[in-house]
Amino acid sequence: MPLSHFEELGLLSLCGQVDLKFVNFFYGTNPGSWKSRFPYNRLLFILESDGASTFGDGIRSCRAERGSWFLLPPFQEITHDHNETMLHLSIHFRLTVCGGFELLSGRHAFFCGRDPVLVNGVISEIREKDALRLASGLCAWCWTVLHRVMPQVSSSAVPALYANPAYAELFDFFWKHATAATRVGDMAAFLRMAPESFVKKFTRDTGISPGKFLNRIVAAHAMTMLSGDRRSIKEIAAALEFCNEFYFSRFFRRESGMSPREFRKRFLPAAFPEFPRP
Repeated sequence: MPLSHFEELGLLSLCGQVDLKFVNFFYGTNPGSWKSRFPYNRLLFILESDGASTFGDGIRSCRAERGSWFLLPPFQEITHDHNETMLHLSIHFRLTVCGGFELLSGRHAFFCGRDPVLVNGVISEIREKDALRLASGLCAWCWTVLHRVMPQVSSSAVPALYANPAYAELFDFFWKHATAATRVGDMAAFLRMAPESFVKKFTRDTGISPGKFLNRIVAAHAMTMLSGDRRSIKEIAAALEFCNEFYFSRFFRRESGMSPREFRKRFLPAAFPEFPRP
């Protein structure tokens, strides 16, 4: 058989366009009942649990048993009912193609499975507290789970995006620069298109409107700021160019399902907890 580079699939170029970037990590317990809707993916490994905690999406509810994992796609509302026994590692990440299109964004249900061997490996690496090993483990665990669920993921939008290299520049620019003051007309101007034609084409190619796309970017930046630094909510609202804190809070609640203050209280990291030794 002659050697092949999978040219017919455009594999090498596509691999250069697929990007996994971590947003944050949360390790510990987070008891309570609430709803969440984040603009990025969340992969949770259940390290300890009495099996009473659950995740739900309005259609089904699954128990969080020790050794199980949950992959929560972006923009999907999740109902949490967690007790103090549910020790978990939550990995927040973006999985994009062509500069900024979320590969799992069209999914309307979460993924879950049980793999005690994989979860025991997660526990072992956390106990070691070796930063480089843990970093490589985080990448490997994400890709392991993603490879398992890919047969269930519709990637029908990817060919249309990949066929237009201008999308990569568009996504990259607005991911870096979008704020509450950014308008759909700015995106149309970036591609030198009339606004109406741009809206129709973008919605057809991606499955979402450009306005919703911009909102998702701003919400993602807001969540990163709220969980990653100590600026006040008023300062974050100003940095994202909202006219005041009230409009920022209303926007954030609509996009995430909770207020900025509630989000910060729940997700601003505390000190690194010790994993219980056997």
